[in-house]
Amino acid sequence: MRIAMVIPNSGMSQDDLSKRLDHLKSAVRPGTILQFESVTNPMSAIETEFDRQVAGNEIASRIVALRHDGYDAFISWCGVDPGVIAARELVDVPVVGPFQASCLIARSIGFQFSVISSAQNTRMIRQIVASFGLEDSLVETIDIGVPVKNLLEDGNDTAERVSRAVGELAARGRTDAVVLAGMRFFGMRDLLQSPIPIVDPGHAAVGLAEMLVAMRLTHARFSYPAPRAQQQ
Repeated sequence: MRIAMVIPNSGMSQDDLSKRLDHLKSAVRPGTILQFESVTNPMSAIETEFDRQVAGNEIASRIVALRHDGYDAFISWCGVDPGVIAARELVDVPVVGPFQASCLIARSIGFQFSVISSAQNTRMIRQIVASFGLEDSLVETIDIGVPVKNLLEDGNDTAERVSRAVGELAARGRTDAVVLAGMRFFGMRDLLQSPIPIVDPGHAAVGLAEMLVAMRLTHARFSYPAPRAQQQ
């Protein structure tokens, strides 16, 4: 199967993309082909609801443009799932959001979960979780105080901040699993010795996309109806 991961951000070099592909390939099924695709007008970071809406339009438009290129599924390659709902209305194959995939997996392996993010609006994170129908399972959200675009400048500092946040959650004793809300946290789980399961958003998104394709499932048209203009 072929899965396209649509990136709304600017500033990623070919080396950055290769590292992400290598990280993802360690967990994919045999025969799965992963490909990064970029939007027409990339943004430096998505940290607010405004950013999310703008990026969502770009991602949905790019997915529509790619719909005849033989992809079996699409992933909105951003930690807050921009464009996912709109794209599901526009194409007939699965469209997966890493944040939703991570939250669903976290809820599957525990009763309650918490979210660790970069320096984002934590109320926005809570609103997105509520849109998944999982607000009663969310314990808390913690931002580590580093802007999205700066997360990879000092990987050791980011890992230390995430480790400290996980330790705080473990000490409070209410969190069963941790979701990392941000694609620049890729591989972070492997660097941490955590008493709580941590869901890697990249692996969660690719794994869910693979499962939906393998089960020959896609999104229900009753939930995601095609726009009237597209139906005509």
